[in-house]
Formats: sequence, C-alpha cells, structure tokens
Amino acid sequence: MIEFYIKNWPVTLPAFMLIFWICVWSGSLCLVGRISGWHALARCYRSKERFSGQCWRWQEVPMGSKGYMWMTAGANVTGLFLSVPRVFRFGHPSLFIPWSETLTDTSVENWFGYDWDYLNVWIPNVPGAYIRFEKKLAKCINGVAFLGISF
Repeated sequence: MIEFYIKNWPVTLPAFMLIFWICVWSGSLCLVGRISGWHALARCYRSKERFSGQCWRWQEVPMGSKGYMWMTAGANVTGLFLSVPRVFRFGHPSLFIPWSETLTDTSVENWFGYDWDYLNVWIPNVPGAYIRFEKKLAKCINGVAFLGISF
C-alpha cells in the first residue's frame, strides 16, 4: 500500500498537505476560541438571527486573553453583536449578547505617556468573560446603544 503513495507522490503529496493544512487551521481556530473565551460565550449567546443594527467592520477587540483583529462589532438598543470574518469562523460562531445581561464600565490605562480609554463589557453569566473596546469604537457603540457612558 505504501508503495502506491511513494510511486504517485506528485499526486498524493499535495492531497496530504491540503488535508494536513485544513486540520491544523481548524484545530488552531478551535484552540484560540477556547483560550479567548469565545467558546464559552457561544454556549450562551450564539446569534441565531441576522443582526439588525449599526456595525463596524475590521475592528481590533481584546477579549479575554486574546485580541481579535478584523472583527465586526455591532450594537443596537437591545445588545452587542460580535463576528469574525468567514475564513476565521470555524470555532467562532457569531454572538449576540443582550445589554441586560452585561455590566459596563470605563477604564484608563497609561502607556508610554498616553492615556488610553476603554469601555469594558463584563458578562456575569460567563465567568471571566469580558470585552474591551477602545475609545473611538466605544463612543460609536455608546451613541447607538444609549449606554449613558461618558469619556
């Protein structure tokens, strides 16, 4: 059997490489989803409907111990929507978190002499889950969702 693969390596090697790459890619995405807390949030807040509200694409959003780049963040008066591009979607279903199930506060961190303002969104139903938005995006979310937060 192995002789077949050795004799036909120009055909079989690319197929094995493709299968290997797909396994590594999907495994990595699942691992990142678990480390960041996305998987835990998805158990409670997986989005089942199409989101209707204001969306901001290609945002960097720190979440748990992982920062997501290229995320779509959305908000309306009922909740917060989070999604990643389709190529990264395996292990990361879209989320919709109702505002009624969150706690929000602001924080300021000083990095190299610059103050960075953040909106922190805590989800008490999922232990350790929080999402941070930088000031520019936080102001947009606050304007749409009427959270009453000032910077």
